[in-house]
Amino acid sequence: MLSDLQQRKFIVAFKLYDGNGDGVIEKADFLGFAERMARAFDESAPPEAAAQLSQTMANQWEQTRQMADLERDDRITMDEWLKYYEAVTSTPKGINAFADGWTEASFAMYAIVDPNGPQDAQPRERFMKWLTVGGWDAAEAAKVFDRLDADGDGKLSREETCNLVAEWLGDDPSARGNWLMG
Repeated sequence: MLSDLQQRKFIVAFKLYDGNGDGVIEKADFLGFAERMARAFDESAPPEAAAQLSQTMANQWEQTRQMADLERDDRITMDEWLKYYEAVTSTPKGINAFADGWTEASFAMYAIVDPNGPQDAQPRERFMKWLTVGGWDAAEAAKVFDRLDADGDGKLSREETCNLVAEWLGDDPSARGNWLMG
């Protein structure tokens, strides 16, 4: 059973993905995120980035839909979303698999939009853009990054990111990872 803290975090994540705010997540919401991300990185992204992002998000939608769309109607409701996260967080294996997958997917998306940027870490500015694509303003995004960057080096390594995702899935109210989605 999800704690109140976990429910609040997973609801925030749901709202990030529900781009049109209609209370369900559909493929169009994932593709909309890809479009917003391509626009945010337009200056640094190569011309094919938008198409690659769309394909990446379509693949992520399909994986998420297969696991979370319990009614098999190509829509994920809040209830289905929370049941999915309840299943993910029920075992250490589920948490680790999710954290690994989320980390690799995020690094893959950044490699698409910023192919000349670092591939082993998310620099502050790049991570902040991701948060602003998700609807946060730049000032709040900066505060979030600073909370996540424990060593203050201005970047989040793959290992740090994976650990933050695992913390985000957890129930520790003092965990830095709670801020991962803003």
